[in-house]
Amino acid sequence: MKITIISLAICLLVVSNTEAVAPIHFNRAAGRDVIPNRYIVEMSELAGGPSRHFQVKAGGKGHSIRVHQEYISNVFQGVSVEFQNDADIKEYVNDPHVKAVWPVHKIPGPRLMK
Repeated sequence: MKITIISLAICLLVVSNTEAVAPIHFNRAAGRDVIPNRYIVEMSELAGGPSRHFQVKAGGKGHSIRVHQEYISNVFQGVSVEFQNDADIKEYVNDPHVKAVWPVHKIPGPRLMK
């Protein structure tokens, strides 16, 4: 496993912080572009689902968000969410229901062969 300086810095920041903070995974995969202000947020199980939790919390903070997809299964629970600006996500990583955060990447479709 390749450890980058950014990954190490994030780990040290999380460990040194006295509050529980969800890990944010900002590694850029080769050939993929990050879509600005879009994230996949993994959450613990919530009554009403993760989408409702995010909408209520964003409304209380005065943030404008758009939930693109809600994921509820036995393996993963979370949302694909778009924030008005990139700084807003930092206010959600301290939420005790947030387990992890990943940026959304553009992945090019396959090329058609002739």
